[in-house]
Amino acid sequence: MPSTLFVKPGQHDVVLMPERNMAKLPPEGALVELTPYWRARLRDGDVTEAISPASAEATAAPAARPSKK
Repeated sequence: MPSTLFVKPGQHDVVLMPERNMAKLPPEGALVELTPYWRARLRDGDVTEAISPASAEATAAPAARPSKK
């Protein structure tokens, strides 16, 4: 299991981030260290695992390259 995970709040949930002075988890999600706190939030459905925007961009279709002739 990874040591970090990108999570988003579950539907209608406000989730606090203890590692960030109890700031709210933003709706677009955040990368968090997978601690017992976050494991419990996942188990309880307070957050869901998501794909980080950086990962999504990296896996998007590559731009067309001009052919070499």
